Amino acid sequence: MKKTTYWVIGMFIACFIFSLGTIVYYKYYGQEQTTKTEMVTKAIKDYKYIKVSMNLCRNSDITIEPAKDNAQSQLSYPTNMITMEQRGDTLFLIQKETSKRKGMYNDINIKLTLGRSSSMLVLNAEGILEANLKNLNMKVCQIIGDINETKVENCIIENLVANTGNEVNLLNSKIKLMQAKIDNSTISTAKSSIESIHLTGQSDYNEALKIDSAHSIKHIILDPTPGKYILTMS
Repeated sequence: MKKTTYWVIGMFIACFIFSLGTIVYYKYYGQEQTTKTEMVTKAIKDYKYIKVSMNLCRNSDITIEPAKDNAQSQLSYPTNMITMEQRGDTLFLIQKETSKRKGMYNDINIKLTLGRSSSMLVLNAEGILEANLKNLNMKVCQIIGDINETKVENCIIENLVANTGNEVNLLNSKIKLMQAKIDNSTISTAKSSIESIHLTGQSDYNEALKIDSAHSIKHIILDPTPGKYILTMS
């Protein structure tokens, strides 16, 4: 065959390979792959410990509030994205391996309603953008792990621990003792009453504590990382 024929055949093969590669790329990487969320609500016992493990999510949040009319604790979550496991006093919510890449383009929302007997809760989360605590009346509440922002609204808590190192916003809440770890992040206490607050970590260039001028804090204990500072303002 002539050189021109080989050249034409080569061009056809090259175009075919390029087209196939383009199709594969856009199918798996170039387009947002959203998945229909399959939410389910289940009655659960009153767990003291909640462990949430997620990653690669565009938007993920967990909302915790009391059950209406003193009903049993319930959990709402997307079954196609999250696996629920129960071990003793601990409830595990783990993102499914098959959903991790798709989860980049999905909103994962978890809602936990607590029964009347729940007086203690420990939330240990990884990969959660936002944790919302609403209308809770508890003796002990601990929020730890990797949470981008924690919101505490209309809550009465004797001992609140927020060791996420990130933003914590209190609104219309009454706290007896609050312990928080900060990492150049801010704790806001809008319209909230706090008897004592204990801050650890560092805040070298951001104000660590923004206090509502109408609601003072009786005792503030600052325990910065050695060689670092914690800046506050009111």
